[in-house]
Amino acid sequence: MVIATLTLLPTLNSYAQLGRVYTWGYYPHAPNGITTPLPEISLPTNVIQTGGTGQVRAALMSDGTVWAWGYNIQGDLGRGFFGGNDNGDLPPAPVQNLSNVVQIATGMEGTASACFALKSDGTLWSWGSNGYGQLGNGTNTSQNLPVQVKNLTNVVQIDATDHTVCALRSDGTVWVWGEINFPNYATNTTPVQMPSVPNVAMIACEYQALYYLKTDGTVWGYGHPLGVTLNNATPKPIQIPGLSGIVQISVQNGSFGALDTAGTVWYMGSNGNGQSNNPNCPTGPGSNAVQLTPYPSFTGATRIAMGAGSVYALRPDGSVWGWGYDSEDELGDGSGGSAASAMPPVQAVNLANQTYIGKMSYRSLSAQAVMQNTTVNSTILTQPYASTVSAKLTGKAFGNRLLAMPLSFSVDGTAIGSARTAATGIATTYLTPAFGAGSHTVVASFLGDSLYKPFSRTFTLTITKADTTTTTNKAALFRGIAANLTAKLVRKTDNGTPAGEELLFKIDGTAIGSAVTDGTGTATLSYIADTTFSVGNHTLTAEFAGDSNHNGSASAGAAITISKNKTVLSQSSVSRYPGGKVTLTATLKRSVDKLLLSGKTITFSVNGTVVGTGVTNDSGVASYLYNIPSTMALGKYPLSVSFDEDDYNLASTYSGATLTLK
Repeated sequence: MVIATLTLLPTLNSYAQLGRVYTWGYYPHAPNGITTPLPEISLPTNVIQTGGTGQVRAALMSDGTVWAWGYNIQGDLGRGFFGGNDNGDLPPAPVQNLSNVVQIATGMEGTASACFALKSDGTLWSWGSNGYGQLGNGTNTSQNLPVQVKNLTNVVQIDATDHTVCALRSDGTVWVWGEINFPNYATNTTPVQMPSVPNVAMIACEYQALYYLKTDGTVWGYGHPLGVTLNNATPKPIQIPGLSGIVQISVQNGSFGALDTAGTVWYMGSNGNGQSNNPNCPTGPGSNAVQLTPYPSFTGATRIAMGAGSVYALRPDGSVWGWGYDSEDELGDGSGGSAASAMPPVQAVNLANQTYIGKMSYRSLSAQAVMQNTTVNSTILTQPYASTVSAKLTGKAFGNRLLAMPLSFSVDGTAIGSARTAATGIATTYLTPAFGAGSHTVVASFLGDSLYKPFSRTFTLTITKADTTTTTNKAALFRGIAANLTAKLVRKTDNGTPAGEELLFKIDGTAIGSAVTDGTGTATLSYIADTTFSVGNHTLTAEFAGDSNHNGSASAGAAITISKNKTVLSQSSVSRYPGGKVTLTATLKRSVDKLLLSGKTITFSVNGTVVGTGVTNDSGVASYLYNIPSTMALGKYPLSVSFDEDDYNLASTYSGATLTLK
């Protein structure tokens, strides 16, 4: 913006706002900056996105071109030369050799900046200052025309701050270059892959930390992320506590902001200028002026942007609010930068119907962006039962993926929920409730927002039978004792565990009974081993015949053993006189469950000689009436009992009792 443009601007209301950029804050030729928002009248009126630093401002147009204005010391404006006019500030003009751009980002370096443009083909281009290798072209040489970032394709989202740049690819991988300190300090002139997290939808970076927003609304940090650690680097991405339902993240110069579905702005980081809007958090210079955990700084927002010590929020009515650093009147409330900070938030004056605010430093930019058309496409037209339904949301003009946007789904007129688009641009939700095999009508809808128009797509989804797996568990069986044999049925598509399904159990291929699965997919058969199967090792299998929604399956088999039971005999000592009669008794139990065994023959011995047998009754007791020879001498004689092995039980003996003659 040249001086004449600044001094001769008519009143705001004389311009249509649609597609126009408004600017305020730092301006090198105004004592206190631009105190109230003014339109950049030399820009075309088809702006869809803005970005800027204290030195360079940029705007993405609906035709895929990028316009830039401001300083050009390091070729920051992409016009093929370095430097500018006498006052070093050049008016808006297109960046050369650049088209089909779908996203822009800017990073600040002192009095120079680097700019980045993501094209619809997934390539990334950069120009401007390159002292830290932030242009990603393998050099440290500044560029006055766009150059391609090396070794990086299929990019779907970018972010930049100061000398650090990061990119998210369609496969969900994250790449960073320039000045980075996660986990250790380094400068890289080409992209380096970072640890990934599943289902990432958006990334944000500064040189100290990398942040991941997942489609489930959680936020994860790597390096030295705020809310987790200030001193020690995290060895891998970890979740930041206190943040859920998040739909947008932004970070710059030690300030982190997150916007949730309720419109609450959560802030962490430096509070030297009251950026947290937390009256209980210290402000001003000092290491203790830090908001260590997420704090709800503002409500009713639809978009956020981090500045250099300032925080900005856009509300549904198109008003722009800011708080924090205000020495150049970056907050646009007309105070002329008289206050170093503003807390609570103040409203930028003379602005209405704004739809976009971008990340910036010392100068503020907003726009009532031209709304872009969208399209929704079905991605998979055939799915197995109880799996998922998905669709892809893209910008219609260039086919670029729209990330972290909600798609709602209905099947056969029943709403099944919504999901946010991931790095692939695809939103996926589970078919809950489940819909049976056959053809179904699916409606995938994007409701639109202030930047993107709504779109709905109807398509036919064919649900096929789901494959299953059946597994059995090993077991040890004892003849005559009930034991639980278990098998589990799992649906392959979603690891679901179908209930109410009948599983047929077999030992060595011979059916022994069936049982029905419970809510965990587990079927339990109570089985008593008899003489059908020999003592020893056998194989247990289970079979699922399938139903209208599931294909059948059979387990590979689990090892089971069948054993006879160990038994325990006991006998009581007795006393009598020679020539008398005495009843000898013994008790027989099963070792495993202590069951008293009936109908079993017990052999009685006196002094090592078998004298007779008895059969156990229902109490497990066998008895024998022993006639004591009159010729036996007085004294003690050993008694013993024995049980011979049968089809179910192992043999046992006992010799701990005595017969005393007196």
